[in-house]
Amino acid sequence: MKKLVISLALALLSVSALQAGITGKISGKIVDSQDGSPLPAVNVILDGSSLGAATDAEGDFSLLNLPAGTYTLIVRMMGYQEMRFQGVRVNADLTTWIDVKLNKTVLQSAEEIIVQVKPDLLRFDVTSKMSLVEARDLQDLPVVSVQELLKTQAGFTEDASGEIHVRGGRGKEILYIVDGMPLKDPMTGQPATLINPQSVQEMEVLSGTYNAEYGDAMSAVVNVITQNPTEKFNARLEFLSPFLNSSPYRSADWGGSGTDVMRDSSGTSLYNAPTVENLIDPSIPVLGIVSGSLTGPIPLDKRLGFAISSRYRKEDSYLPFGYDVEHQGLGKLRFQATPRLKLTATGDLSRRQYQGYSHDWRYLHEGYRSHDRQSGYFGVQANHTLLDNLFYAANLYYLRQHQKTGVGNKTPDQYIQGQRTGEAFYFANDDDIYQLTDSWTYGGKADFNYQGFKAHAFKFGFDLKQHRLADTTYVQPWPGGANDSTKYNRWADEYSAYVQDKIELRYLVVNLGLRLDYINPRSLFWSDPKDPNTPMTEVDPHYQLSPRLGLAHPVTATTMLHFAYGHFFQKPSFREVYYNSQYWTNPEMMLEVDYPLVGNPRVKPQKTVAYEAGVKQALGPDLALDVNLWYKDVTDLLATTEVRAYPYHFVVYDNADYASVRGFDLSLHKRFEDNFSASLNYSFSVATGNRSDPTAGYWDAYAQENPPNRETFLDFDRRHDVAFDLNYEFGAGDGPRVGEYPILERTGFNLLLTASSGMPYTPYVGPTVDVDENSARMGWTATVDMELRRALKITPLSATLILQVNNLFDAQNPMRVWSRTGKPWDDGWEGLFSSYDMQRDPSNVGPPRLIRAGIRLEY
Repeated sequence: MKKLVISLALALLSVSALQAGITGKISGKIVDSQDGSPLPAVNVILDGSSLGAATDAEGDFSLLNLPAGTYTLIVRMMGYQEMRFQGVRVNADLTTWIDVKLNKTVLQSAEEIIVQVKPDLLRFDVTSKMSLVEARDLQDLPVVSVQELLKTQAGFTEDASGEIHVRGGRGKEILYIVDGMPLKDPMTGQPATLINPQSVQEMEVLSGTYNAEYGDAMSAVVNVITQNPTEKFNARLEFLSPFLNSSPYRSADWGGSGTDVMRDSSGTSLYNAPTVENLIDPSIPVLGIVSGSLTGPIPLDKRLGFAISSRYRKEDSYLPFGYDVEHQGLGKLRFQATPRLKLTATGDLSRRQYQGYSHDWRYLHEGYRSHDRQSGYFGVQANHTLLDNLFYAANLYYLRQHQKTGVGNKTPDQYIQGQRTGEAFYFANDDDIYQLTDSWTYGGKADFNYQGFKAHAFKFGFDLKQHRLADTTYVQPWPGGANDSTKYNRWADEYSAYVQDKIELRYLVVNLGLRLDYINPRSLFWSDPKDPNTPMTEVDPHYQLSPRLGLAHPVTATTMLHFAYGHFFQKPSFREVYYNSQYWTNPEMMLEVDYPLVGNPRVKPQKTVAYEAGVKQALGPDLALDVNLWYKDVTDLLATTEVRAYPYHFVVYDNADYASVRGFDLSLHKRFEDNFSASLNYSFSVATGNRSDPTAGYWDAYAQENPPNRETFLDFDRRHDVAFDLNYEFGAGDGPRVGEYPILERTGFNLLLTASSGMPYTPYVGPTVDVDENSARMGWTATVDMELRRALKITPLSATLILQVNNLFDAQNPMRVWSRTGKPWDDGWEGLFSSYDMQRDPSNVGPPRLIRAGIRLEY
């Protein structure tokens, strides 16, 4: 199979191609300004390039296969005054409309007319909820990652662990695509790379529904387009300091005085705040975040260009222990072989070493698990336009993932069972997990685009992937422990194909598509997944068809209605599919383990059927409102179910979970004009289901609780979520003055307010009182973040000083609470513990006030 994938991809590369989801087009009509008659044979040219088109007999034109970016469009015809349209913005997968009225002239030397084009306030060819994020947005917001920005979008919320949920879906239901390549770790479902905000040129956020070209995602698609090579050298370097203020949770006496914290015989607290400075990369004395990018031509050959970016992050957590160290580098080399053929090689390497926080291990951070995640991808692409209305694409790519979770550098045979105090804190030895996961993905991808008729843009393609998957896991590997272990090395295949038609009329846009997905786990398994006594048979591949439909109707020049419907599938992560696969051929091993958890290659892909209807309304030249109603019916969710099949008693993965989500979101956007921009995103949703997490059934079995028989509010259900962003920029000479000096010129500030209603929890009333699950609510969370910027001119550079303050008012936002009180630091039962130290878990609330400073240099 590997040979087939490589052969197909190489064959396609030999005749050229393009990546999906990174190009757009410019279309329009050109008429005579006096009588409105259409003008044929008008030349429409992209300034600085050989790309262009001529209008047809009806005055219509289209420029296809344009990389996302900003262009200058020249319109030229003998006998008419030339026009130049500057600032024409092209976005991936979208059409930018430019309608032109040409003035007759008798002088061929008449001065050209220059028009500064504003980006479209309403995109009439968008048939579902979509947000466009540009590089400036990432620079101006007080965020340090793409994930932090996503949390400000309508429909995006976070749970107690910081994981993102979209419109009430579970975590890990977001597909990240970088420069046309879907980057997902097949073992875990996590993003397969770190995304450097400095490298982002544009980002499309599709939530709820999306076209047939996108698959393996039930909640959202984040399409990231990184910087492209440029004709001139451009450079950027940014440094953000580590937290300038000390975290209260890293104080030795935080949590109480006297005997409220663990102390030695001399009365000194046993807590000692660890620092990452000497734990990871001690030879690199940098703390904070350093990122940079460089784009430009290669002087040896003007047809060659490059774009590189890098990011290094090394920080301690604000919690009593924990750290985050990130390395990321992205390189892109482009060769313009002919005016119609462009070849690109892209490579990305990233590594993240981090340790989370567990309150049980507050006094023994070195005994708690840490993580080392390494990833890399390499892709070769070609972009070829065969005809003015036909271009097609192919990619050959390789994706590598490696992750280790464990205690320091210990091997499983070196683990010793952790020892607790009477207060349940660990004071000696080790955590209980050791895990190595690896994956190798080989892929070939092709996309074909054909503007067959004026109104029809056909697109079809396929993606072939082959995975090699390896896992070595030990749980409690000490004498007397569970000694649960798994080890395997397997192969799996994924194929997909799609066809879609974008019908663009001035009064109606239709996105119509169909997608086919195929998954082959290449396994033998019990013919009945709930009976190990049945014979082993080959697992049939899974097929699923996903119809997609989107409609958009411009009612007036300022009002648009849209509707979308689709089926969306997502395969379970292969780690769950193959988990403890040694039991498949040796089920008697399960008799030696309490509640063994068994993977299941017969699990079906998870399914969401989504509906969406909305209206977009321009409220002024720079202000737009977007309102969407939506509903999601979610079935075949990954679950765990207790099974008794004599003589076996175990828990197996299956598709027993389900959910339903309904809600609406509202977005109000004021684009940057008159020195400021603003946005308001509000979401209302109700997320219910039988279980919130795939392993909830396992823990029900372990606790000997009955499985739920009806829907309840899911753990991550947030009824209300709002984000308000205000950005203001003082230009040169603007702002208040002291004497003759404008003290705030070239100064900008951004204010970001986020607020959410509380997540549900199950209150404890008494041992004999049966309370509905998740029937109570935590309090609201609210945070105000701020960024100040001051631009300086240091020829030939421009410099910007930066001050970021997160949680400006130091609010305590509950993320977890005690079931007796609904409070994060009070269990409501005096005497349950001998001190408050164990109750006051700082991770039960959100981050405190955190301050950074930095500088950005640009050339």
